[in-house]
Order: sequence, then structure tokens, then C-alpha cells
Amino acid sequence: MVDIAVARLGAKERSDGANAVDRLLVLAEDAERRHFIGWSLEAKLAAWEVQFRQLGDRSSSLRNELADTARTHGFGRILRRLENEESH
Repeated sequence: MVDIAVARLGAKERSDGANAVDRLLVLAEDAERRHFIGWSLEAKLAAWEVQFRQLGDRSSSLRNELADTARTHGFGRILRRLENEESH
């Protein structure tokens, strides 16, 4: 969780969205390999939020992957966050 927060803060402070997205996706892959699906989804959500907010990229492929995995594993909070972000 700390690594996810640090990557998010780094993106905000340095306007370095692309690098933050890359770091977050690496964290997501590592968490998924370790079978920590919740942490993987949190890292992917953070990456999508950076893409959406800072880079103006809705990244439908990342969003769709995130939504599909969240739906499959019953992570309703992740789905609600995706919907809330897009409605603002």
C-alpha cells in the first residue's frame, strides 16, 4: 500500500504521470504474481486514475481489464470508484 501511495504522490508532485503509471503497473503485476488480487486491483486503479486525471487518457483497455477482474472477484468498491471517477 505504501508503494502505491508513493507512486500516486510522485505523479502529483512532479507531474510525472507516465512514470507513475509504469511504476503502479509493475506493482500490480508483482501483487498479481503473489496472488494478492486486492492489492493488484488497487495499483491498477491508481494507474488508471493517474492516466484519467493527469494524462487525459481514459485508457479503455486498462479500465476494462480492471473492471472485469474486479467484477470476477467481487470487488464492488473498485467498480464504484471507476464509475465515480468517470462521472466527474
